Amino acid sequence: MNNQTNKAPARSVKKRDGTGRLVIKITLIALAAIAVVIAALWIAGLRYMKVSDGNGSTVKFLGWTKDGQPVSGTFYISGKNENTARLSGGVLTYADGAIYEGELNGGFRNGRGKLTFNDGSTYEGGFVNDALTGSGTFIYKDGDTYTGEVRDGEYNGYGTYTYKNGDCYTGYYTSNMRSGQGKMTYSDGSWYEGSYVNDAKSGQGTYHWANGDEYVGAFDNDRITGQGTYKWANGETYTGAFVNGDMQGWGKYSWPTGRVLEGQFDHGKYVRTAENDGGSTLDGN
Repeated sequence: MNNQTNKAPARSVKKRDGTGRLVIKITLIALAAIAVVIAALWIAGLRYMKVSDGNGSTVKFLGWTKDGQPVSGTFYISGKNENTARLSGGVLTYADGAIYEGELNGGFRNGRGKLTFNDGSTYEGGFVNDALTGSGTFIYKDGDTYTGEVRDGEYNGYGTYTYKNGDCYTGYYTSNMRSGQGKMTYSDGSWYEGSYVNDAKSGQGTYHWANGDEYVGAFDNDRITGQGTYKWANGETYTGAFVNGDMQGWGKYSWPTGRVLEGQFDHGKYVRTAENDGGSTLDGN
């Protein structure tokens, strides 16, 4: 009998997927699903936008758009007007309580709109790249109003400011200050028309008092200073130099009767003529 080594018969073994390949498949499926979701959101109008005005302000928007324009979502504003705002139903509500209703373009307030400040005051008018620019009307909570040209939120150009007490100014502004030609009408019936510099009457102008007195001439920082003519309601006039509202320097004082007094004046009093060193007051004393 021959001895033979017993061997187990060979069998086939089925290869299994390794753990790594399984993870890759799951990852690809997940990425595909995410891509589908992102594509669906993109088609539905979900966008992230970032726009800069070139002057230090940047607006970021995350939310829904239609035809490239924001419809609802959140604005993040950085720069000199740092804030956040929620857009819903065409209304922007800011974190500080202000509310804007109007046109939006490129992520900024552009066009016409109305801004209600958190103290209740309002501005209705033009906007350019989020700034209050163009023509518009401010209505303040204390009752004052301004209607006219605006640039970067300030009065710049021609406008009318009406005070709650009835005073009214119509004329030119620079950076919120009356500058250039304008007319101020006061509630008591007096008025001034002429030149302004840095919010003060400066240059040539006319001031008419409610009692009928009138001055035409030079002003300096809200004071009658320089050459001019003051005419009283009773017909008396003085033409000459003024300092801080007083007749000061050489001038001529005239009465309706024809009497004329010409010479040097000091703090409203006649002092002397060029021919003598004596002096007197206007009433001859």
